[in-house]
Amino acid sequence: MLEEGASVHDFGDAVVRPIAVATDYGLIDIIKALVATGADTEAPCWSDKDGAWKGNPEWSYRNGFTALYIAPAVGNAGALLVLLQLGANPNATDSDGGTPIMVTCGTGSVTSTKLTMMRSLLKAGADLAVENELGGLAIHIAAGRCDAQVVALLLSMAPSTLNNATHNGLTPLAAAAEKGNESTMSLLFSEGASDSLPWATTGITALHKAVIVGMGTSVRFLLENGLDAVGGLPGIAEAIRISVWFGCIDGLEMLLNVHGEKKQEFWAKHYVFGVQDDSLLGSVPFSITAILCEWYPILHYAAKHYSIPALHVLLSAGAIPETCDF
Repeated sequence: MLEEGASVHDFGDAVVRPIAVATDYGLIDIIKALVATGADTEAPCWSDKDGAWKGNPEWSYRNGFTALYIAPAVGNAGALLVLLQLGANPNATDSDGGTPIMVTCGTGSVTSTKLTMMRSLLKAGADLAVENELGGLAIHIAAGRCDAQVVALLLSMAPSTLNNATHNGLTPLAAAAEKGNESTMSLLFSEGASDSLPWATTGITALHKAVIVGMGTSVRFLLENGLDAVGGLPGIAEAIRISVWFGCIDGLEMLLNVHGEKKQEFWAKHYVFGVQDDSLLGSVPFSITAILCEWYPILHYAAKHYSIPALHVLLSAGAIPETCDF
C-alpha cells in the first residue's frame, strides 16, 4: 500500500495515525516501514469522542497523544522500545499534560512489563519531574496503581518526588492510602514520607484522604505506623470531622480509639471546626476556610449532617448530648 502511494499520515476512520494503529497491534515491522517512508513518531492523534482506547478499556482517549502512549497503554514493551529507538520523545505531553511514563504507571500491565517499559523510557530520558495539569507526577499514579517495586524504581531515579503534592494536596502517600496499598505506604514511610506540608497548607493528609474514600484498612495502617507523618493528634480531630461528614463509620470508630479505649470519651467530646455552608469546603483556600469556620462539638456536627450511625457511635463513646457549642 505504501508503494502504491497510501498516506502514512492519513487518519482514516480510526481517528488515529497509521503508526498508532500499528503500535496498538504490536506490528513492529510496519512501524519501522511507516517511519522509513516518512511517518512522524511525534504526530499527535486526536479524538472527538469520549471513551476508552479499544486496546485498553482502562485508558481514556486523550487528545494529542502519540503512538508512544499506546505502547504502554496496551502493555507492548517491544513496540515501545522500537518507537524510542526511532526517535519518539519520552517526554511528549498530551492535552492533559500526561506523559508516556504516566500512562505506563496507570495501566493494568503486570509489574514485570511495567518495569521493562519504565526502564526503557528512563534510559531514553523520561523526566519524572514533569507534571500533568493537576500537578501530578508519575509517582502519584504509581503509588495508587502499581506494586511497590514500581514506586521504588521511581524513587531511586527521582528521590526528590517523595513528598511532592499535587495542586489539591495529594502526595504519593495519600495516593497509596486512597487505594489501600499497604506495601507502598510501608515503602514510602521507610524513605521518610511525610504529609506535613499539605497538612500545613491545605489541612488534608493521607489519613483524611483514606477517610474520605472509606478505606478503613489505610486508616488503621496510618494510625498504627505513621500518625506523626499525617498530622499527629491535631490531624485526628479533622479526620473525625471528615469521617462524620462522609459517613465513614468504620474510620470514625478507629479514630475514636486512638491511644486506646480510655481516649474514646476525649475524642467523642471533642470540638471541631465546621463551616455553616459545607459547599464552601474545597472551593476557597484553607487559610480563608478557617476564618469561615466555627467550633462545634463533634456530636452537634453529626446531628447537623443527619448522621444517625455517627451519632450512635459518638454517644456510645461518651459524647454528652447536653454539650453546648460556642
